[in-house]
Amino acid sequence: MAQKEKLHMKGKEKLILCLLLYAFTACANKNTEQCITIFLHGTVMPYITFFDVIKLKNKDIQPTMLTRMNKLYRKSPFFYQCQPIQGLGLKPIHFAQSHPGNAAQAFGKTFHLLNKKCCPDKKINRYYTFGWSGLLNKHVRDVASQQLYDELEREINKLRKFNDGPIHVTLCCFSHGGNVGLGLYKYVNTKKTPFMIDQLILFGTPIQEDSYKGLKSPLYKNVYNLYSLGDRIQKFDFISGSETARTFEGTDLPKKLKQVRIRFNRRRTPYKMGREYAEKTKKRVYPGHIELWFFGWTHKWYRPHFPLQPFPVAAFTPFIVKTVNDLGTTNTMTIEISPRSGQTMVTSYDDNFDSKDKKFTNSMTKSDLHWLQSKVKAFSPRNYKRSYRTHFNALVKKARKQLRVSS
Repeated sequence: MAQKEKLHMKGKEKLILCLLLYAFTACANKNTEQCITIFLHGTVMPYITFFDVIKLKNKDIQPTMLTRMNKLYRKSPFFYQCQPIQGLGLKPIHFAQSHPGNAAQAFGKTFHLLNKKCCPDKKINRYYTFGWSGLLNKHVRDVASQQLYDELEREINKLRKFNDGPIHVTLCCFSHGGNVGLGLYKYVNTKKTPFMIDQLILFGTPIQEDSYKGLKSPLYKNVYNLYSLGDRIQKFDFISGSETARTFEGTDLPKKLKQVRIRFNRRRTPYKMGREYAEKTKKRVYPGHIELWFFGWTHKWYRPHFPLQPFPVAAFTPFIVKTVNDLGTTNTMTIEISPRSGQTMVTSYDDNFDSKDKKFTNSMTKSDLHWLQSKVKAFSPRNYKRSYRTHFNALVKKARKQLRVSS
């Protein structure tokens, strides 16, 4: 009898211990640091005619073939298969079930793996996409900025109900998605700012007059403007009515801004100065606009020999940002990544864009790329390139039919 009571007491002790451990971990998790990363896509223009594009200059957008195609394109999941894009609004990226053609999952998973490798201290990482129409119109971008601000505020308030720890927000933006991110400052409540943007990362964003106003807002703690000399589309916005540039210019730029030119090198040997280095520079590769954001399984404009094949450059954001922060000595830099030799060079420049110093580090190797490729292999879409034209032509027919009915 006494032995039974002892065993019963041991069982009670175990239960109490388990409850105490659970309470302790729950209390610890309540103060855990959280990181929110949001991916913002750029302009979506699947169908372009000169007269339709000119009509986009108006604040009140009239129904055209372009706008009809844009709506149909944004509603079709088939066209989500080569870039991190989902439905309209703020959508979480779920990693539970992977299936071919889920580019948002592939992008988020690559980003997360590199995040854990570069920043192991980050405890909880949450990934989202923010979808907007993608029309090349300033008013449309302003509406998208307001929607993003409102939805992000609601999401942060919801997360704070379960966790009292600090929440860090990163916006990773492509093309005019960067101007959507830079427009958040217009909708900040001056009495109480519910959140700050810890990192605003711009890839191939057309820098315009309004971009400067957002840059100087205290809403953004750190801004990274990442661009490529091979990006011919970045400066091609003639609709918005203001000059477009690759970089922020001026003498009064805030210190929180870092401007980084990105390029790759296909050489196999480590960096050496002198004649040998000059010969190796012939193998430099500058990413194009599509290669900054789209996977290599897109239907065109992604080179088969691109060094990061099939990844977009933006998926390597954690590695690029960490390398720039560790090796950069000024706010204007060039980062040159050579996967074959396993080295990365960061060149810092002074205000006159004269080379100040060069620093090297071991970086992504071919084996690292192969490892990442194996992780996203399951997400590669099936017959995307072959069936793209069929799906696109079906959208064209449907848009023409809708336009005839409405007129």
